[in-house]
Amino acid sequence: MIRKSLYIFLFFLSGAYLLFLTYALLNNPLKNFATASDIQNEISIPSGESVVQDMPGSFSTPLKPPVEKESNIDSAKEMHALVQEIPDTADRDTVVKKEKIEYSNLPMRKCAGTESGDTEEMVVALTFDDGPSIKHTPEILNILKEQNVKAAFFIVGEYVKYFPGLTKRIFDNGHIIGNHSYYHPDFKNISGKEIEEELTKTSNSVQKITGRYPLLFRPPYGHCNDTVNHVVKDLGFKMITWSVMTDDFNPNITTEEIINDILYKVHPGAIIGLHDGGGDRTKTVKALPEIIEGIRDMGYEFVALPELLNIEPYQ
Repeated sequence: MIRKSLYIFLFFLSGAYLLFLTYALLNNPLKNFATASDIQNEISIPSGESVVQDMPGSFSTPLKPPVEKESNIDSAKEMHALVQEIPDTADRDTVVKKEKIEYSNLPMRKCAGTESGDTEEMVVALTFDDGPSIKHTPEILNILKEQNVKAAFFIVGEYVKYFPGLTKRIFDNGHIIGNHSYYHPDFKNISGKEIEEELTKTSNSVQKITGRYPLLFRPPYGHCNDTVNHVVKDLGFKMITWSVMTDDFNPNITTEEIINDILYKVHPGAIIGLHDGGGDRTKTVKALPEIIEGIRDMGYEFVALPELLNIEPYQ
């Protein structure tokens, strides 16, 4: 009797299992999940900096976005014109090109900052990160003086300690000095107290040299979370991100790619990001005059970052 009951139980159990498999095949719970490609297209890869430095510090290895190449477009001007003139009824290939540009220009999604000026005027602001570099920052300052362009330098506090004279030169040349942290850590991985120390220590260091306390802050690697946003706001800093940046921190990029990438992405009100420190920036220095000339040839004017955003850069 017990054996017969066991057989009956196993029979019904097998039947239930078969019904479950049939339901699972017809209602696959994974069929609506995003593919790896879908996820890659949705997320924003933050820009970062090279681990190579001018002096000892604490940079960490960032994610590096791939270099976009459009081999069928002959010049940066043609690429810029292509973006500006895409109609709503554009063919699929053209739309894909535009989507690539929009994807690459996405702001740091979790940063409660300003990525560009709210204007349709043909004006842009030029910014540099990770300096001051004893080698490359003077070269860039010379180019900016020759071209009569005022820029904003988001500097690393530790480098201010090593190069106070160069920091003062940036300020005396009429450029804006912004805060890019003291040791350049990933702010997502440190506490609110540590974030506060990174910000205040850097701005205090600049104030001792220039007499002004920087209020503009750019997060290292473009990484933020709720804690970062709250601390930055509570301390009275204004977070500045960017809308146009190329991976000039990538040692494999060419000077031509740096030039074309920036000119490809420029738009009214753009905040353009380049790097004067954090590694070998020889290619950036070489590209800078052509970037400035190319942007002006498109009809744009360079303005200082505070003018573009109508904000006060110092306390």
